[in-house]
Amino acid sequence: MIWTEWGKLKEVVVGKVYDPDEVESDFLKKVLEETEEDFQVLNKIFKDAGVKVRRPDNVSLNEIKTNQWATKYPLPAICPRDFHIVYGNNILSTIGGDPNRYLESLFFYNIMNEKANEGRNFISMPKPLLPNHYANYADHDNMPLYHAANIIKCGNTLIHSRPHDTQEYADRPINQKGRGTNAGFNWVKKNIGYDVNWAEVPAAGHVDGKIALLKPGLLMIHDESLVPKEMQDWDRIVVDKHELPQHVKNRIRNDFYNEVIMKDMPHWVGFEYLPMETIFDVNVVSIDENTVITNGYNKEIFNKCKKYGIECIPFDFRHRFFWDCGIHCITLDLARDDKMENFLS
Repeated sequence: MIWTEWGKLKEVVVGKVYDPDEVESDFLKKVLEETEEDFQVLNKIFKDAGVKVRRPDNVSLNEIKTNQWATKYPLPAICPRDFHIVYGNNILSTIGGDPNRYLESLFFYNIMNEKANEGRNFISMPKPLLPNHYANYADHDNMPLYHAANIIKCGNTLIHSRPHDTQEYADRPINQKGRGTNAGFNWVKKNIGYDVNWAEVPAAGHVDGKIALLKPGLLMIHDESLVPKEMQDWDRIVVDKHELPQHVKNRIRNDFYNEVIMKDMPHWVGFEYLPMETIFDVNVVSIDENTVITNGYNKEIFNKCKKYGIECIPFDFRHRFFWDCGIHCITLDLARDDKMENFLS
């Protein structure tokens, strides 16, 4: 069972990338090698805390073709969070609008099927008919498409972002125009399996890149206008959204956008869309309400958390800019020691 973002963590999935020998680019080999090295460090952090760690075991790079689209380089199993909502005794497997990620949830099928055999309710969203490009969610609003990372857990309330862009987001990059449709959100609400309350973060996109729930009554956020109205009385740790210096952006772009990557797999690179969707200082994972794993060391955040009795464990995910993924993205909590309680006024 699992009801919150902060209950004592008992079991977690950590993502996985392809074998570096499956790609030709020396740069990509380095990214894949170092990403897996970092995952091993993260595994140790969890195991040292007494958490059971699960990894996908069927991650190999294969071209996929259907009668609607084809992808030579589907995204690896780096983000178990994006297409799995684990709440209570239920696991909802969702799907988004990118054909390069159409079968991504299959990387985690063995883990989820094992949970189903243990008694979990495992429900998959109907497979949509996608175009041969990233689908604009506003143009496919009657099709069930939804990223599970649009939702975080708060007892008997689920915190969610808006499904897709409204006119106010018209000039934003595609990754900030939302990650789902209203049909997809309605499918989630219909199949969540419990009588829950819903609280909206007034923005589109992955909600775990905007807000973190650290313990009852305490959240961390980078933009206070995004605090749901139901949580206005919660204490806040406000994170400064530091803009990357231009020379750093240029260096990252020069590394990422070499000829091989731009020709074959630009969809792998989260940094393609500036500003990025994920604010890494907010994208954290709690081991319990007094211990949180952070993306690297931030003295200001560590000191603020310490005032609330929270110990921060720094984790250096070296290629977070390449993948546009923080620690919450690359993990999926399967079980916590907590209860379905009301934490909102």
